[in-house]
Amino acid sequence: MAASFKITTTGTLTPISFPDIGSRDFVHPIVSLDMIADEGYELEELLSSQDIRDAISNGHITVEDAEGNPITDPDDLPSAAQPHDLGSHEDVTLTGLSDNDIIRYDLASDEWKSEAAPPAPVDSVFSRTGAVVATSGDYDSSEVDYTPSTLGDWDSSSDPGQNDDALDQLAARTKLNDAKVSADGSIDTHSDVDTTTSAPTVGQVLEWNGSDWIPVTPSAGVFGTEFSSSENNAEDATTSTTFVETLTLTTASIPSGDYYIEWYVEYSTATNGNCLVQIQLDDTTTLGSVEERSQSQSAFETIAGFAIVTLTAAIHDIDMDFASSNGSKTATVRRRRLRIHRVN
Repeated sequence: MAASFKITTTGTLTPISFPDIGSRDFVHPIVSLDMIADEGYELEELLSSQDIRDAISNGHITVEDAEGNPITDPDDLPSAAQPHDLGSHEDVTLTGLSDNDIIRYDLASDEWKSEAAPPAPVDSVFSRTGAVVATSGDYDSSEVDYTPSTLGDWDSSSDPGQNDDALDQLAARTKLNDAKVSADGSIDTHSDVDTTTSAPTVGQVLEWNGSDWIPVTPSAGVFGTEFSSSENNAEDATTSTTFVETLTLTTASIPSGDYYIEWYVEYSTATNGNCLVQIQLDDTTTLGSVEERSQSQSAFETIAGFAIVTLTAAIHDIDMDFASSNGSKTATVRRRRLRIHRVN
């Protein structure tokens, strides 16, 4: 479940503001306004705000607790330094938890979601655990139960009720399959299997190459690898009408593949001014470009997005640039984020 921090004004003071977290004015009536989901604040800065605590003490606002009950005493708020449950993070969803559950990343929702743990391996096979392969001594003739339907199925008049006779007969009949499988049972005797050109090693699998099944080492999953991020929470301002670089992410030398690139920034503009933001890959490819105006002067609003791109094997630069639409109007950005990881 995502964290929330909802306020309701009482009307004893309007408008009301909290200068220690921003200059936004909140005009009565406001009912259950989520300062995290709707206004883009972080939970820690809301819990640390003395102006919010003073507004609660003076009866100007109430804050809802986790069950939706109003908090009218600031001492009932959790401390900003107090640890929070895993489920309080905005990108974590925990549902119907049971013992030994795990959380796994879900790309479609960009969240970590709870699920049952993978099943445990079998306890024992031939008194061994893990990837068990039958070896000499695991079976004996008493465990072979085979009797032909008629005595005529045999090459001679041996007693079909005796296991040793049955095994002798089965061994003799193996010769009928010489064209398919050798007497030692090697898989390499199949016409479309080649384990001779390149002998298999422990852990390899057979893979079809278009003409034969050959031993190869299975490839590991790549989703989520090559992760890298860059961020800057400080404010950056400009009146330039040409783009100015405000955040850069330089990857390590990464392999070729498909990559998920994500960005986030908060912006504000002077009255009648617009803020322009663009995301560029290697200073040549524009992944995203927007021009926005904040609803009121100095009020911060959010721009976010992502792109899935195919990258070559190399070191790559991802830049976040911004500019003002008017040289006499200031555009300001803060809390800038860039992230990348491989998806294929």
